[in-house]
Amino acid sequence: MITTQTRIPLRTYQSDGVDWLVQKGRALLADEPRLGKSAQALLAMQALSVKRCLIVCQAFNIGVWQNEVEKWTETSAITIDASEQLIRELKWTFCIVSYGKVRHAALKWDGLIIDESHNVRNRKTKLFDNLKKLKSKYCFLLTGSPIVNSVMDLWPQLHLI
Repeated sequence: MITTQTRIPLRTYQSDGVDWLVQKGRALLADEPRLGKSAQALLAMQALSVKRCLIVCQAFNIGVWQNEVEKWTETSAITIDASEQLIRELKWTFCIVSYGKVRHAALKWDGLIIDESHNVRNRKTKLFDNLKKLKSKYCFLLTGSPIVNSVMDLWPQLHLI
C-alpha cells in the first residue's frame, strides 16, 4: 500500500508499480512508453523518505523531469551543471543531471533514478563507468525497451542495480 499521497490519482498498475519499487529498493522498471514510469519512481523515492535523489537522463529530457518532479512531489528539482564541490552543498531533494554531465555527480546519494536505461547497454563506455561510480541505497532504472539488439544489452543495466 502506497504511503505517499498524490494530488493526481494513480492507475492501479501505477500503484502496484510504486509498491513493487518500494519493496525491491533497487529495480529495473521496463513498462511500455507513456505508462508513468517517472511518476512511479518519484513516488517510490518519496515513500522511501529519500533525502537526496539524483535523476540521470538525456539532456533534452531535463525539462520534462523538472515538470514531473513538480507535478508528482509538490517540490522542485535543480539541474546539475557544476563541479562536484558545489553538488555536495546542494540541499535539494531531487537533482537532475544529463548523461553527459554525470561524471560531476559521482557522490553518495540516497536514491538514484536512471531514465532511458537502455542507453547504458555497452559496458565498455565512459557512461557506464561514470554510472558505476554513483553510490545509492535505492536505484531505479527506467526504460521502455530494455533489450535493443541482444540479451547482452541487459547486463550493464542489471549490473547497476
